[in-house]
Amino acid sequence: MRTLYVSDLDGTLLGADQRLSDATRSIINDLVAEGMLFTVATGRSLPPTELVLRGLDLRLPIICMNGGLIVDPLSREIVRQVSLDPARAEALVRGHVAHGLHPFVFTIDRYGEHHAYHLGIFNEVERRYVAARLALGDRRFRVVDDLASAFEDEVMTVVSIDSPERVDPVYDVFAGDPGLYQVRSADDRAPEFWWLETLHVDANKGAGVRLLRERLGVDRVVCFGDQANDLPMFEEADEAYAVEGAVDGVRALATATIGSHRDDAVARYLRTVRSSPAAV
Repeated sequence: MRTLYVSDLDGTLLGADQRLSDATRSIINDLVAEGMLFTVATGRSLPPTELVLRGLDLRLPIICMNGGLIVDPLSREIVRQVSLDPARAEALVRGHVAHGLHPFVFTIDRYGEHHAYHLGIFNEVERRYVAARLALGDRRFRVVDDLASAFEDEVMTVVSIDSPERVDPVYDVFAGDPGLYQVRSADDRAPEFWWLETLHVDANKGAGVRLLRERLGVDRVVCFGDQANDLPMFEEADEAYAVEGAVDGVRALATATIGSHRDDAVARYLRTVRSSPAAV
């Protein structure tokens, strides 16, 4: 049996510093060289994903933007790109702003360049988030006076970070739209702030994993994750493993819980199945 292994990044494969450890990189590179089918599925856009995965020998398409963008890292082929339709994107952004939120609007322009439009920095989590991306060399961020600038591109994701009291009403406004996929999650370091991510309804990790299963013709999918955006992937997988600190919903769907992302849990687990026939 051929098995595809898929790991979330932040809080799962990456360490506490949001980077790959040398141990994780070495273990996975050895496994891929031996024939293991491994890739990642992340809420990150492509540029920060590529930056953080430098030195990792990935040969299969990677799932970015929660499944909204799937890219072959070798050929640079866009396997799948699912954006919000223009009218819905504009209504979504305007709705966030009307309710007092300050969204980041992630887009891809007609030349394939990625952008992150926003109105500025309004809280500590936004400041930390942007600073961490800039430290990696991410140059997508554009401060604008009016988010209408984003509507010239394909809008992929709209993200707001604020208190639950501000986030929940906006979530409720758009919860009835069958064309949208929304994810709410508490910030792991400042739980008094919540993230609200909104994408096209077909832009989720489960749809991404399903496409790769069919494209690669594998028999089984095993995945790893920790947050609410991993739930569609867990539902699609044959086996799903939560790391320590995963949210309740992820632990409830998990086959089992493994160790911490701080201790290279995913890479070390993968090494234990190296000799299994299902691993190749």
